Amino acid sequence: MILDESVLLRLIGTPGVMAGQLEYLSRLAAAPGARLQVAELAEPQPSLSPSFTLLNLDGAGVSGIGCVPGIGGQVSFARRDADAQAMHASFDAFSRTALSAGGSVRLIEKAAGYWRSLA
Repeated sequence: MILDESVLLRLIGTPGVMAGQLEYLSRLAAAPGARLQVAELAEPQPSLSPSFTLLNLDGAGVSGIGCVPGIGGQVSFARRDADAQAMHASFDAFSRTALSAGGSVRLIEKAAGYWRSLA
């Protein structure tokens, strides 16, 4: 998962709620098998992209299925291999420009500390 740094900075709820949510996210990100990165606001990004989820289906003979949420709660599915491959390429490009897993956890913990200081 790659998160934009803005989600660490935008107050949702109270500062205490933000601190608690980010502390929980930090623990999840540090767990074995987890892959979480933060895309820093100050770093140029390879493109502007809406949120998407790519489901990899090993052994299904396809590159995956892309899911893009809509503003009204609906979900569009991209089933064509070309679409899934484009989503894979986008994810890989974002992953290369985002912070490392360790750097991301440190940034999340720093943001949690900031919100905790305001709670």
